[in-house]
Amino acid sequence: MKVIILLSLFFSLNAFSNDTIRNFDLNVTLSGLDKSWVDRIYLIEVKNIGKALTTSAFMQYDSLLMSTNGEFSLSKNTVLKSNTLYRLNVIQKKQYPNGAFLNLKASEQNFVFFVPTNDAQFTIQGDINSFSKSAKFMEADAVNRELSKFRDLRKTEMIALDGLLSKIQNYGLIQDSLTVYKAIGFQIMEKARKRYKNFSDSSEFFLPSILATNFYSVKKDSVMFDKLVKRYQNSNPKHIYTTQFSDMFNLQYLTLPLGGIAPEITLPDTNNTLISLSSFRGHYVLVDFWASWCKPCRAENVNVVKPLYEKYRDDGLVVLSVSRDESESLWKAAVIDDELPWIQMSDLNPDSEVFVDYFIKKLPTTYLIDKQGKIIAKDLRGKDLIDFLSKLYANE
Repeated sequence: MKVIILLSLFFSLNAFSNDTIRNFDLNVTLSGLDKSWVDRIYLIEVKNIGKALTTSAFMQYDSLLMSTNGEFSLSKNTVLKSNTLYRLNVIQKKQYPNGAFLNLKASEQNFVFFVPTNDAQFTIQGDINSFSKSAKFMEADAVNRELSKFRDLRKTEMIALDGLLSKIQNYGLIQDSLTVYKAIGFQIMEKARKRYKNFSDSSEFFLPSILATNFYSVKKDSVMFDKLVKRYQNSNPKHIYTTQFSDMFNLQYLTLPLGGIAPEITLPDTNNTLISLSSFRGHYVLVDFWASWCKPCRAENVNVVKPLYEKYRDDGLVVLSVSRDESESLWKAAVIDDELPWIQMSDLNPDSEVFVDYFIKKLPTTYLIDKQGKIIAKDLRGKDLIDFLSKLYANE
């Protein structure tokens, strides 16, 4: 079954301010609709460029209701902003009522980005079951053609991941093959990350370029992020996305820059003895912020940090775990239950200055400190942390 979605916005000039869109037409034709899908398409305004992939229902701007003859119509009272990204979402009934819900599983991805522009008319065609992968932009203006180019880059990643998922389903999840599958998946995503980074760097269009930054990491690509901050501040200094992008980069990277001296930490350990970070000059120090109630933290400690500590402690690696717990009993019980042999620190104050000094917004968070007390890596987890320490000690 095909569904025709007609977004036709024709307003009198009196209804517009300078930053609203005039005469924008978007026709969307989708095949594959069945009873498992909600008979709506959701319109999501990207209000914060760093959260373009957020699933929050508060982002929902409007929805298109299907009439009995299979057509969608956007409310005539809806006013779209110029120079702004929007996202169209299709939702299965099991995911309803959150119209902003994102399915990020390979070809099942359920969203498409577009930019409304004055006096523009174009068509999107696709299959509702693979909206992101199948969507084709027809008769689009230049900026939306650029978004379509970026979608084609992402399509390459989706196809590769589809092939990997098919192998997993056919051959099962025996331990040896699972390790291989993880390695292949990592390679696919690394290649995709490089393509997205190159797209951001080369695109002459501001909105497609800055949207692509959602698909790679400031942690791994800080040089590119720094370059893009300067570029966007020069080309679009007053755009809210530029401000958000710059603030996000400063918060995540420049607030405690690589190469800077790590702020001092002095906290009591489990025996109530004060321990200071600065006392470990001459050692590499992994500072790990965690809490007993944080399941990802505890999994990371047991499965990643503990093996690394056992491997490198004779080479001088020091691990300082700083807990955000309030309960002494829960904190110490977690240390005992998880059999964590390195230094554990906490003043049992979740608002302690150390969390302010290190800009802790989430758990777990890690900082790697060199022998001179300088920050050499931030927020490394899993394979990234394993690889970084391997290279570090290989060069010792």
